[in-house]
Amino acid sequence: FFRHFLEFIIMHDRKKVPKETLDAAQKQQLQNKIAAYQSLVAQCFELRKSQTKTKDALALLDKLQFINPEMYSCWNYRKEILKALLEGVDDQGKTALIGSELAFNTKVITERDPKSYCTWYHRKWLVQQHPTAEILENEMKLCAKGLNLDERNFHCWGYRRWIAGLQTGQGTWSEDKEMAYNQQKIEQNFSNYSAWHNRALILEHCTDVEALKEEFELVSQALYTDSQDQSGWIYAKWLAQKLPPAEAVLQQQEICDDLLADDPNAKWPMYARAHTAEMDNDGATATRYWEALVEHDPRHSQYYLWRQERTQGILK
Repeated sequence: FFRHFLEFIIMHDRKKVPKETLDAAQKQQLQNKIAAYQSLVAQCFELRKSQTKTKDALALLDKLQFINPEMYSCWNYRKEILKALLEGVDDQGKTALIGSELAFNTKVITERDPKSYCTWYHRKWLVQQHPTAEILENEMKLCAKGLNLDERNFHCWGYRRWIAGLQTGQGTWSEDKEMAYNQQKIEQNFSNYSAWHNRALILEHCTDVEALKEEFELVSQALYTDSQDQSGWIYAKWLAQKLPPAEAVLQQQEICDDLLADDPNAKWPMYARAHTAEMDNDGATATRYWEALVEHDPRHSQYYLWRQERTQGILK
């Protein structure tokens, strides 16, 4: 297991070289790395078994977890050490220790694996130990940098929402600020599905019809910009479920008709038109568009046939 895992670690994001092309020196180098990794794992597990909870143990874990951040047992051991080190420490000491841990965690995310579940979960735990206004502000800045590098990193989006919730509880953040940031990310790239999803979560409990109609103005810009990009259509479908049926049909139908006038075979406008026709109890129109989609998008024909059959069953 260790040999195969280390080979994966070494080769991740690199062109794989067939084993038979490795010369004797390269094979020996690989074996040495495997042996070093196995020794590191054994040392860390032995320290945990002996209940060693020191900064030296943390330093050893640093080496192992940078190689393999997905070994959750090591993160649990790390928590045990930190709990012991945080006992009886004043706020200044907590800030220093948590700050050091967050710095190591940042190194793992930025240099090793930006989508490691274990690393992000541990980061939440760290902040929970000492959620000062300064730490939360720094975490927001980290998220902004992370989303500039990878605008669709759902780990970073989810973590940002969590930090925003803590800041809201402290009175240093608001839904308006989050909406402004979200709109900025969407305007940078209308195809950012993660940003649309985040926006839906912010507005999850919104019941203001006028505010929701304004959202259609925003998403319509994305739909007119690229009618074949599904991100905006998925958000528009979610938005329609928040509005009164008649209003939802009106908002989407106008956009769809405009786009279909330019391209009668455009997949997503046809899909949305069929869906709104169902909402409007217009079975004939819905069936017409489902039949057209079977012809123009044969890859998903079985789904459209199922929708057509369901439409006929519902609207009998």
